[in-house]
Amino acid sequence: MAAPRTGAAASLPRLAVRLTDVARDFLAGAALARKSVFVPLREPPQGDQMHILEVFSPGHAEPLILLAQPKGPPSATGHPLELSLPPAISAAPASVTQKTTDHETLEEVHDDAPHSAAEPTDPLVGRKLAGGKLLIEALVGQGGAGSVYRARHRDLHMSVAVKVMHESYQRDADFCRRFQTEALSASRLDHPNLTRVLDFGQEPDGLLYIAMEFLDGQSLRDILDVEKKLPLARVASLLIQVCSGLTHAHARNVIHRDIKPENLMVVRGLDDDGKESEIVKVCDFGIAHRPSTDGRAILAGTAEYMAPELFLEGDADVQSDVYACGVVLYELLTGVMPIPGDFVQIVARVQVVEPEPPSRHVQGLDARVDRLVLKALSKQKQARHPSVVALRNELRTLSEEIAVFSAGGYWNEIDSAPVSRRSVTTPVKSDGAGDGDWLERGPGYLHSMAPASLPTSSSRPAAVCSTPSRAPLSASLMPSMRASAPSYSSFAPGSAPPPSSQPSPLSPHPSMRASSPSITGMPAVNAMRPPAPSYASMNSDVTLGSSSSEPPPQSDRADEARAMTTFLKQLMETTDEAKFAAAVPKIDAKIRPLMNDGQSGTLWRLRCTLEMIAAEQSRRAPHATLLLRTLSDTALLGPIAEKALTGFEDREGTASKLVARAGKHGAYALYAARLKHATFEPRERFVTILHDMGAHSLKMITAALERLESRLAHPGATALAEDLLKALPGVPDEPTATIVARFARSETPALALVATVALPKVAAAAARPVLLGLFDHADDGVSIAAIKGLRSLEMIDLQAVRTLEPLILGELSSRMPPRVAAVEALAKARPDAVIAARSLLTRVLQQTTAATPDAEDLVVVASTSLLAIGGDAGLVAERWRKSTVWLKTRLETVLKGAAKTTL
Repeated sequence: MAAPRTGAAASLPRLAVRLTDVARDFLAGAALARKSVFVPLREPPQGDQMHILEVFSPGHAEPLILLAQPKGPPSATGHPLELSLPPAISAAPASVTQKTTDHETLEEVHDDAPHSAAEPTDPLVGRKLAGGKLLIEALVGQGGAGSVYRARHRDLHMSVAVKVMHESYQRDADFCRRFQTEALSASRLDHPNLTRVLDFGQEPDGLLYIAMEFLDGQSLRDILDVEKKLPLARVASLLIQVCSGLTHAHARNVIHRDIKPENLMVVRGLDDDGKESEIVKVCDFGIAHRPSTDGRAILAGTAEYMAPELFLEGDADVQSDVYACGVVLYELLTGVMPIPGDFVQIVARVQVVEPEPPSRHVQGLDARVDRLVLKALSKQKQARHPSVVALRNELRTLSEEIAVFSAGGYWNEIDSAPVSRRSVTTPVKSDGAGDGDWLERGPGYLHSMAPASLPTSSSRPAAVCSTPSRAPLSASLMPSMRASAPSYSSFAPGSAPPPSSQPSPLSPHPSMRASSPSITGMPAVNAMRPPAPSYASMNSDVTLGSSSSEPPPQSDRADEARAMTTFLKQLMETTDEAKFAAAVPKIDAKIRPLMNDGQSGTLWRLRCTLEMIAAEQSRRAPHATLLLRTLSDTALLGPIAEKALTGFEDREGTASKLVARAGKHGAYALYAARLKHATFEPRERFVTILHDMGAHSLKMITAALERLESRLAHPGATALAEDLLKALPGVPDEPTATIVARFARSETPALALVATVALPKVAAAAARPVLLGLFDHADDGVSIAAIKGLRSLEMIDLQAVRTLEPLILGELSSRMPPRVAAVEALAKARPDAVIAARSLLTRVLQQTTAATPDAEDLVVVASTSLLAIGGDAGLVAERWRKSTVWLKTRLETVLKGAAKTTL
């Protein structure tokens, strides 16, 4: 509703113009920038004074109000007006006399004006949805399932996109039910590469809508229409983001069903370094596809992007999304479709015609790209990547390996910049003294792990690194190299720390020291780093760095990138074993200052090259393996590990990948760095990197958890234990299982929860007695995790059913979330427990009479579980007849699903 006009602004003379929505937006942008434009007015402004300009357009219920300052005499194209945004001035009533123009676009009066024909008024424009929360402002586009509008969200004060389904769908009860279910699933997705669903519902007149974030960008289809095809580096960046978003959705059992460039929006954003980058948003999850009304599957998607099996079976799954990603990948690289044609032609060809390799359309494309793309496009789903995670990882690794031999590649100014040219974080105290808890002070306790001496060998060069005076480490702790392999500081079994040192609350257990590389001194190499070396081409001295300590000029960075590329190429081409072996000590001596300086980008490219050489069946392979050991040296990895955790100057994630590729040695380096960084983001990165290491991190995690048990009272220790438990790999291990079981019985609910979730992964069947004992845990989350853990192990036997009975119908049944989880678990009852499980579920259906949402959820889950173990479908049908309309719809789905499974 328009507010009354008051003050000086109300007395200003008014102008009015009627334009298209596009022209209206153009004027709004001009006003924001205070630009002068030519506006075709039928009557001239009243002198040179300020005016109010009202811009009417068919897609908006109210006019756009701007301030307009005349700027000289009119021309053939209109009156020049300097536009600006007014203070809070409301629109004039519709009855105000307007000075209008017959022009419907601004293209005749301004060269920069957008071109658009006049648009008819849409009947939904101006309508309010969701009880007035959403006001539809303009039609944005139309598709096969419905129309998309721009709307204003009353509470969020922002524009949102509202998709309104076609009217034919509104009369389809099955579609409406499925729409509600899948919209609810989509609304629970929260990932940077997925479009957020903000609201959804059905209006009293049947109108179905879903509100999503409004994206100001271009679809990949729009980009392809202009650029035709994209370079590999850009394609990899875009598809990796698509796969990341789909990974999040697939983990929540949400399949997209219609991946294609039209549903992939590219918006501009800022990366972690504040630089502009392309961000992909996956849009339009499969909530708009009409389901079958007779139990048969119906094709859902776009033919060109549909996997072959969908034309035969019709059931979309993870593998169909993998195939669609492969088609998009092919199209972005080549500009053409792998299986071209119309719908009928595609149906005929997709089962038998093999797509041409992408390199047939892109000259010089690496053959490994062909293999990756064609693998994703395999006719048999078993031959494709098993998941979008696998596709993403393979695409990322391949693009990085190819970049090693491309000038520039992943080389960037941040990684090549010497420390003297970078801003660095404030050093963290590591002497163990002063205020703050031990996590924030840093691992001052590490000096207690130092052996009295280290073996050295003149056959390998000494480490080129400085030990800061602030670190309580003697010079004897500087890493050196044994004759055959890098030497890692470690305790002999049973050795004690030096008497002069006082252990910290978290000094590692002797067993941890004896069985694995020490993390001695890793955080101590940060403060006095030498300047970063400058790269030159490979010569007889294997010059990886210049002799000068001065940093290279900024203008020389591109030359350095090319020099590094030249060096790596020459390293690959040095096939003579004697020459390669002679270069190894010199390269090793150059690697150490690079690691000390944290130059992860350079080291990652070098590691990729060395790994390719080490994988060869050649005599030089063992020498490359020797250099890889240096890159995996725990003591040298300290600065890289800190860089990986903080994310500082690690835009490409090369530090994280270096640590993960170092395996168990990287795990110890990462643990030492984690002790210095306890904020949210480093904790998240810590867990993620350890996950990437898999079984290599197990020994470190086990030893750290064992040492932490008696130190949980110390500040930050509980959070560290949680992180370690979250990072546990899915590798059964008896010693680890014993420790995790003790944590699962913790009195701290958060710690007990993560331990209970982790226990089945490391204990397998041995977790059964512990999980049974946690069913009645006081914390709902722990109780649910225990139930789900036993279900995942398929160990819902007769004893488990009897143990669950108090939660389902007994004295603990008032706790609804664990009760629902227990009822759901009965669907996996083992043969010896089926009769008891059916009896319990029958009683649930008979005794649950309330009409609350929780009670309805319980009825639906109980019905599903009962039918899954061969229970009485008549009982579910009887309950259906007595239910409310909404519950009837849900039970219909359960009954149809059971019938389809039976058939």
